[in-house]
Amino acid sequence: MNFLPKHFGKQMMRVESSIYNLADNIIVGYTGGYWEYAEADPTEEIDCEGAFAYLDENELTIRNIFSGSKTTVDGVLAGMIITIYAINLVMERTGSDDLYDIWHRLRVLAYDYAKETDQTDAAFMMLD
Repeated sequence: MNFLPKHFGKQMMRVESSIYNLADNIIVGYTGGYWEYAEADPTEEIDCEGAFAYLDENELTIRNIFSGSKTTVDGVLAGMIITIYAINLVMERTGSDDLYDIWHRLRVLAYDYAKETDQTDAAFMMLD
């Protein structure tokens, strides 16, 4: 129960609702699901934990909402991407950069995870 306030502070409700709303637009055929939450330790370069929500799915087709391109990724990478989008959206809407460090840490984590799981092309397509 402490996950959201610990990582997203006063923006926790905005981030959480943005994750679910974005999932509806990004995951092809999404009709809801049970979301897990995960965190990653800080690194020497980034003194902030990475935190994200994800669906425990082996394969999801996701759509880049800006270009319309589609790709297939696992639920963890899809969740990282959606959480990155959600944090960015909340920062833009609120004009606050309180979440910048966690957003940056999560981007690094997503690229590292994509490299380890042979999903690098999909990560770049969705995040760059």
